[in-house]
Amino acid sequence: MKSKKLSILLAALALVISTLACAAGELSLENPRMSKDDSGDQAVTSFSSSDVFYVVADLNNAPAGTMVEAKWYVVNVPGYDSGLVETNANNVLSVSESEAPFTGTLSFSLTSLDGGWPAGGYRVELYLNNVLTHTVDFSVQ
Repeated sequence: MKSKKLSILLAALALVISTLACAAGELSLENPRMSKDDSGDQAVTSFSSSDVFYVVADLNNAPAGTMVEAKWYVVNVPGYDSGLVETNANNVLSVSESEAPFTGTLSFSLTSLDGGWPAGGYRVELYLNNVLTHTVDFSVQ
């Protein structure tokens, strides 16, 4: 009976230690989503042609110098070549010394072309320190 109680106590202790280790945490970029706002509160997978596209993700435990980049792509739009969308927007965010360690929500946006975005499939890729971590597909209808 005592060994059973000891095993349960050790298992509970291991759980607490692993939870604390995760709380201290490693750098991660999680929960990517397309949205109609920069907070990510209006998550969607489809936009109208005049909408601003937002991609939102949660950055955790980012030290100074951490970089997150968004790359926007045309995937399947009739009459258009697939490939990277050239933008003038700032698609790279970097964590500064004063923000570090940063934990919070990041957003990138892409405004509509003159006349709106053509209907079809699009993608945004998110990179954490130059490593592709997420691909999010969305459409314009």
